[in-house]
Amino acid sequence: HGCSVMQIAYLIMRETKIKELLRPLDTLAVLTAALCHDIDHPGVSNDYLIKSSNPLALLYNDHSVLENHHSRTTFDVLRMPSNDILKELSREEKVQVRRSIVGGILATDMVHHMHYCEQLRGYAETADKTSSCPALDNSNNDHPPQTILPFDVTKESDRQFLVDILIHASDLSGQALKPELAQQWGERVLQEFKDLAEREGAEGLPVAPFMQGLEEPLRRAKTQQTFVSYVIVPLWSTMADLFPELSVLHDNVQRNLQNYNKAVDKCTAELPQLELNVGMPMSPTRKSAPGSPLGRQAMNSPAAIALKEKVESGPVKVDKNGS
Repeated sequence: HGCSVMQIAYLIMRETKIKELLRPLDTLAVLTAALCHDIDHPGVSNDYLIKSSNPLALLYNDHSVLENHHSRTTFDVLRMPSNDILKELSREEKVQVRRSIVGGILATDMVHHMHYCEQLRGYAETADKTSSCPALDNSNNDHPPQTILPFDVTKESDRQFLVDILIHASDLSGQALKPELAQQWGERVLQEFKDLAEREGAEGLPVAPFMQGLEEPLRRAKTQQTFVSYVIVPLWSTMADLFPELSVLHDNVQRNLQNYNKAVDKCTAELPQLELNVGMPMSPTRKSAPGSPLGRQAMNSPAAIALKEKVESGPVKVDKNGS
């Protein structure tokens, strides 16, 4: 996953105008944070660590527990003489790179997702779209419009936002890959949720609704459908608006959503027969939204909880603007 996230972050920097906005130290921070953003991950969520009073939760006062742990571990590794890729930098440069890496890793906490989407949408609405430029998919000759980005490269805050959103979007790029890859990443994360639900149940801890019943095909399909509809589509549609070269990734998101819609339809159509065979109704699908399919945190912010209430019983249709 770390290698995949770093590859997507590199691809975005290489193919979009972001490369003109970031300085070399920013680029170094992006690649390092992307690769290390989940280093030494225990395979559980922030929510579990907090509910179980894990020492990590106590250490970081319940705030972005895993993300703080990943950041600290990254610099523990970089302090080893054989791994010190920052040794040639000046003291001031080291401070700057560390600040950017820490910020980028902390940005992967899903509690910040809605905030980043709102900021990104604000930038997209003020961007100036003019002439055309090539896209990642060079097979299409109809190039999307070039966008004059509303970022001030002299401001560290603007560059840090680009670092943060680059890593956050890359962390959520699993469902922006081709369907065969997106399916594999999705299945792995659903299995991780299922395993965590069993662990929490065995320890007498409350289990998040979206992690319950994932042995049922309909529940699994609706979980992915809901997540892509309400979390992934708004993010990648805005990324494609700001950076038209990324339209191929947004198109992948839409294709994957269509596949999950079809899976829900198929499971729903088979439901009466399943009930007949089993002899009892399947438990109803809970209205829930999962956490990042590539990140491993449970989404427990008020914004994420609000998303759970939007789930509909049928396929969800979302346009490019996420409406």
